[in-house]
Amino acid sequence: MSDGPSMAGRALQALLLMIGFYLLALAIAGALIAIPIMEMAVANRLHLKLVVLCGAGAIAILWGIMPRWDRFEAPGPELSPEQHPRLFEVLRGVASATNQAMPVHVYLVGDVNAWVTERGGIMGLGSKRVMGLGLPLMQVLSVSQLRAVIAHEFGHFYGGDTKLGPWVYKTRSAIVRTLASLGDDRPILQKPFLWYGNMFLRITHAVSRHQEFAADALAARTVGGKFMTEGLKIIHGASLSFSAYWNDDYRPVLGAGVLPPLAKGFGHFVSSRNVQEAVEKATAKAMEEWKTNPYDTHPSLPERTQALAGLPPGPHEEESSPSIALLEDVSKLEHKLFETILREDFLAKAKALEWEEVPSHVFVPGWVVLAKKGRNWLEGLTLGSLPGMLTNFESFAKTVNPDIPREGMPEDEFRRNWTMSLMGAATCVALNSRGWTLTGLPGQPIAFKHNGVEFQPFHELVEMVTDEAARTTWTEKCERSGVASLPLAPDE
Repeated sequence: MSDGPSMAGRALQALLLMIGFYLLALAIAGALIAIPIMEMAVANRLHLKLVVLCGAGAIAILWGIMPRWDRFEAPGPELSPEQHPRLFEVLRGVASATNQAMPVHVYLVGDVNAWVTERGGIMGLGSKRVMGLGLPLMQVLSVSQLRAVIAHEFGHFYGGDTKLGPWVYKTRSAIVRTLASLGDDRPILQKPFLWYGNMFLRITHAVSRHQEFAADALAARTVGGKFMTEGLKIIHGASLSFSAYWNDDYRPVLGAGVLPPLAKGFGHFVSSRNVQEAVEKATAKAMEEWKTNPYDTHPSLPERTQALAGLPPGPHEEESSPSIALLEDVSKLEHKLFETILREDFLAKAKALEWEEVPSHVFVPGWVVLAKKGRNWLEGLTLGSLPGMLTNFESFAKTVNPDIPREGMPEDEFRRNWTMSLMGAATCVALNSRGWTLTGLPGQPIAFKHNGVEFQPFHELVEMVTDEAARTTWTEKCERSGVASLPLAPDE
């Protein structure tokens, strides 16, 4: 596949599609306007209902295709060569190797992504090159892998893709707006736009996939196919991981008014064994099963890695150091990034904590509240009696009836989940009260350690419901550490 510039062919194809859409829209709108006029001229009568229906349809179409002012808002803090010389040394090196001009603006963004675009100017003239680099992306890629990803993005400059892309996007948006303006109550008018929209997406997305292959090839020649392949696989896994990290680990901590380091926490998350195993499994499945859909903007991961396998490995030597080290004062950058994605009043009140401090400041108070809510059901239970109680967990859970909303969950399932959470919270509160060391970095289980003994309450309690060996191990640890008689019911 040719990976050189093909701006003329792509631009012509996109231009014809764009013109075709607007001609279609204007023709249909014109026909709607002409219908009542023709009725008046031919039949010398005019039905008010017909005027309203045709006029409303024409207005909806014209409103949908009307160009919108494209306002660009900075997606994050802008990075400068004066503040981040090591990063810009890499950027300038890739720009020189690909024979491309540097971006005028480089922004740090908050997702696992890197992108380029062009903003401003008229009809593409006088526009400025813009690049976005994801902070979580830089946390997981090495310098060599990041260099390959940057070379891929410069490949979009090289192929003229960033000049074509905005026109494709604007036409696609106009099609969507037109369909929305017509509404579901005008299915006959929607049909030609649905047909054209599907054709437009299939053709332009095929062009987009070609652009991705071409940019991959340029990255392979410039930096190395090995690093581009590694980067693609890591990005695939990191994208899945970051969603879980944000929803399961970071957002709950934000909800408690605490602001821990975003990138460092993600580093802890992706380095945990459970997350690594899940990512490896998901990536292996994608490599075996992922097939490209005609409406995909990017080729599948197997197709991209297969194409890279046949390309030169590239001249660049490996730099295995983390690419986030190319940034200066990451904590300050994170705060500036949060200014673009979090409310100002929240940032003013949020408490900055290291992840090592989060469990004692955030989790323990929550566990105490939960244990006190379930104190009546905890009476008489000790850490040593938990294995025996859990052999009849279903029966015990049926006696627990917390006075809180079930939110649509079946009653038995709700009681089981709440009871297990109560057992875990009470165990954590009890061990914490005895001065056991609490750990719980992102992606890792909550654990309490003392004199060589470790409890992972939430994980082990679930195991003990069905696993006799787990119950035996728990009993032995309780006796060895002298906490078998430690009561679970908190003090009043």
